[in-house]
Amino acid sequence: MSLLGYFGAFAAGAIVKKIYDNEKEKRREEERRKNTPVQFVEPLTQELFEQIAHYAVKSIKKRKIDIVVEDAVIYGTVKSNTQLSEWNFTADFNDYGWITGRYWLTSDNKDSSVPSAIADYISKCIAYARNNL
Repeated sequence: MSLLGYFGAFAAGAIVKKIYDNEKEKRREEERRKNTPVQFVEPLTQELFEQIAHYAVKSIKKRKIDIVVEDAVIYGTVKSNTQLSEWNFTADFNDYGWITGRYWLTSDNKDSSVPSAIADYISKCIAYARNNL
């Protein structure tokens, strides 16, 4: 192998290692964010957050959606229009222990706008509560 070939292999290896290290750091930071205990500060109490989450679900008229709220995380199950299948999503509002309106979504159905519609609704309500209550 020529010197140029060795240099190319070294450069490719360095790039792969950098990508791996960046992903590892992102995962570590995500765990740190998720594991920071949530603090609900007036006017946004845990009860108000849960009420907002349920109102957000009710705003989606054409779907059957069940949710469970745990701290600042909403676990949802959406039934298909035919009611023959269902899929899950998670909307995590824990922003390093604070409820700021920022959220992280995961969904089994990447094509559906339902999770983002619910999370956007909740985020707007959080902003309103923080500024007007």
